[in-house]
Amino acid sequence: MTHIIDNWRQDHANFSQLLDLLEAQVKRFLEAQTPNYDLMSDILYYMTHYPDIFHHPKEDLVSARAKELDASAGVVVDELMRQHVVLRESGEKLFELIQGILAG
Repeated sequence: MTHIIDNWRQDHANFSQLLDLLEAQVKRFLEAQTPNYDLMSDILYYMTHYPDIFHHPKEDLVSARAKELDASAGVVVDELMRQHVVLRESGEKLFELIQGILAG
C-alpha cells in the first residue's frame, strides 16, 4: 500500500508542477503577452486523460473502500469524487478553447 500512496504523491506533485506551468501561461495571456498555446494544449491534454485513466480509478477504489469501512469518511470521499468530475470537465472545456485558438 505504501508504494501506491507514494505513486499518488508523485502524481500529485507532477500535477501541481503542470498546473503551475499552465498558470504561468494564463498569466502571460492576462498581461497581454502571447502564451505558449502548444504547451497549454499539451498540459491540458495530459491533465484530461492521464488522471482519469490511471490515477483516479485507483484513488476512487480506495476512497470508496474507506467510505465502506468508516461512514464518517463519506463527506470527504464524496467531495473528492465531485472534484474529479469538476477537474475533468473544466479541463476539457479549456482544452477545447485552446484547440480553437490553435486552429485559428
